[in-house]
Amino acid sequence: MNWRIPLRAAGLGVLISVASLAYTLLDAKFNFFRDPTVAQLQANPGMEYREPQAQELIDDAILILNPGTILEAPFSSLPESTEGEWIVWSIWVISVIINFVLYFLAGLLLARIGRYFRRQVAPFPTNVPNLAEGAPGPQRR
Repeated sequence: MNWRIPLRAAGLGVLISVASLAYTLLDAKFNFFRDPTVAQLQANPGMEYREPQAQELIDDAILILNPGTILEAPFSSLPESTEGEWIVWSIWVISVIINFVLYFLAGLLLARIGRYFRRQVAPFPTNVPNLAEGAPGPQRR
């Protein structure tokens, strides 16, 4: 069996996990979409805020492409302490492992499907005798 496709898919899964973590950390630091802070929302109780569509799209893509991020949801409200940070980083490592396994299985499935279809499609035979004319082999003019 050729392991190239599953391993490349698993590498892609790890790359997606690292990219989603990098986006999350950078967005928390630089606030790409100019989200209001908790203090601003508490100062203006009537203020309605809706996420920009680009931010919604990126968040949904991260959730779909990196299913391990679902594990982070219960721990997102932990305080900014050493224990809370340690738990979040360990959950992220678990999500990378889950992503690696899921993408490896998807690559294995794709490789298996490709192998199945390669077996089904036979090459066009070139040396079949022309039985309609009674000739022993292909006719040349």
